[in-house]
Amino acid sequence: MKLPYLDFDRSVAKLYRKTSQVLAFRSDDAFVFHKPWGVQNLPEGSWIVVPLNGGRPTGDIYGCHPEAFVTTYKPAGADQPHTYEKHGVVYAYQPGEPFAVKTKIGQYIETDPATGGATDWLVQNPGGEIYIISDVVFRSTYELV
Repeated sequence: MKLPYLDFDRSVAKLYRKTSQVLAFRSDDAFVFHKPWGVQNLPEGSWIVVPLNGGRPTGDIYGCHPEAFVTTYKPAGADQPHTYEKHGVVYAYQPGEPFAVKTKIGQYIETDPATGGATDWLVQNPGGEIYIISDVVFRSTYELV
C-alpha cells in the first residue's frame, strides 16, 4: 500500500526542544542507514549520531546532514568530547494516520520516502527539513517549549 506524502502543516504543530544529548562523529565517507521508517542516504561530511539517555547510548543510531547538524547542534562542553546538544527548537505534531515524507536538505534528498504510522511524529527543523520520530523516542527526548 502506497502511503500519501504529507506537506508539513505548521498550523497544527507546536514548538519543542530536545532535552537529551547525543554522541556525534563526522564522517569523511558517504553512508546509508536502513531504518524502520526508510533508507537514510547521507553525503560525505555528514554526522553519525548516537542518542544518549542519562548519559548512556540508547542503541539507536542515525545520520545528520552537515548543514542540518551545524544549524541545530552545539558542543555540550569541553569536558565531554563528541557530545552535543540540540540548540534549535523544532515544530512537531502527530498526523494521526500513516503517512510518507521526503527529507530534503537544500537540494540533497536524504530520504524518499520515509514512512510513519498514526502515532509517529512529523518534525520540522529550523532549516525546514522534515523527518519522522517514533512516539516513544519523541516523548522521551523532547519537551514542549
